[in-house]
Amino acid sequence: MSSGPERDAAESERDCAETAPSEVWVLPLAAISKDDVAVAGGKGANLGEMLRAGFPVPGGFVVTAAAYLAAAEAAGVRAALADWSAKASGTTSTAEASVGMQSQAAR
Repeated sequence: MSSGPERDAAESERDCAETAPSEVWVLPLAAISKDDVAVAGGKGANLGEMLRAGFPVPGGFVVTAAAYLAAAEAAGVRAALADWSAKASGTTSTAEASVGMQSQAAR
């Protein structure tokens, strides 16, 4: 494998294909519709629909749910955040769970 300016495009593409994530992590708003709530979230899907309907929506993108989960996993906080989320659905108040998640994420 060569490096620097002598590196050819095919070699660079092979390297990118080997290291690219299996999920899409960023999507342009123009590519998102109401059917993409699980991928892009409600706000992203609504902005995509508004754009498709001709409303004046500034150009933008959505960081996908897969990207969020991968980042949480890489930071080592995914399991703890899931625990706090479950607590927020149970006896712990949303405010208490939010503080707990923030402190966990700051570690």
